[in-house]
Amino acid sequence: MNVSQSSHRRTLRILCIEDHPLDREILRRQLEAVEQWGEIIPEVVFAASLGEAVLAAQREQVDVCIVDLLLPDSRGVETLYALRRVVPYAALVVVSSDSDLLTLRQSVYANVHGYLVKGEYTPGALVRSILVAWEHSQLELRLAETTHELHRSQAQYRALLEYLPDAVIMTDAEGKILYLNPAAHVLLGRSGGELIGEELAQLDTVTDTARDIVLPHRDGRLRYAVVRTQRAILEDQEVKLYFLHDITERRLLEHQLLEHQRRELLGILASGIAHDINNLLSPIMLGVQTLLRTVEDERSRRVLAMIEQSARRGAELVRQVLGFARSQDAHREQVAPKDIIAAVIGSYRTHLSPTITLDTSGVDLATPSFYADPTQVVQVLLNL
Repeated sequence: MNVSQSSHRRTLRILCIEDHPLDREILRRQLEAVEQWGEIIPEVVFAASLGEAVLAAQREQVDVCIVDLLLPDSRGVETLYALRRVVPYAALVVVSSDSDLLTLRQSVYANVHGYLVKGEYTPGALVRSILVAWEHSQLELRLAETTHELHRSQAQYRALLEYLPDAVIMTDAEGKILYLNPAAHVLLGRSGGELIGEELAQLDTVTDTARDIVLPHRDGRLRYAVVRTQRAILEDQEVKLYFLHDITERRLLEHQLLEHQRRELLGILASGIAHDINNLLSPIMLGVQTLLRTVEDERSRRVLAMIEQSARRGAELVRQVLGFARSQDAHREQVAPKDIIAAVIGSYRTHLSPTITLDTSGVDLATPSFYADPTQVVQVLLNL
């Protein structure tokens, strides 16, 4: 369609496909004589066959096709389908001697915009049919362009969702899942086929405000995410979009930091207690050493020796607690099993009744030495 810049009159290109010379002349006069075109300037081109019409349509733009269904090289609605392949958005007006209702119905299915029976219409009716058909075809063209643009936008939007690093879940008004992007599959550890039509209970409590939620993963571990929601209308259906940002790694780091801080506080507390105990043990050890220099009774000396041994073991435990508080490595040395067992038995004998006998005949004292912290080994045996 051309628009004249001087008169604003529009040119309408009409292709008349009629093989009968008399009918072709009648159409020419009807199209030229009628003054109902208004601002429309008709440019009429004639073709005597479908082949000529196809060539004419390929040479220049066609706005309206006036078609006879009985042509030398094509008959019936096949002519309409053939034209549609060449001029998909041109208006089609059938002018035929065939008034059969079946032919009319088939023509409607072929998307014609007007149907006139030869000898039963006026020139004015022909022009009105052409103009209405042309306006109809223009609406179809705009609709097709809008639909194409909509599909293109939807494809771009879907591609954007597919490549988003954050998970996107779309649900209907009832909470049933309609769509998940690949990031959502990774976050949940499940494929879209498993979740489409299902509900995620964790999403039921989500409001329009961003919040943290916990999601179960297929591997049994939990995933943490910040979720935001957005309502939308898709194909006349209200849907809800959930945008989930995976914060699992951040949560794990926060947990590790809290655990580290807890251990630091525990270390400070343990260090304080260890110093207090060490202060209590120091006078005990000093007193025992003083008594050992003055006491001559053998039984009393054995008791004092056991007290000294226990105090030293307590001091060693204090050293271990301080080492833990300061994150120091344990003190390791070569340990002889027979010496450790002797120390444990000696400790028990001090606290047990004289009527109780400790049988160590089943202990293999020839066990080879090994490297360990002696105090920790003694503590393990005492706890058995």
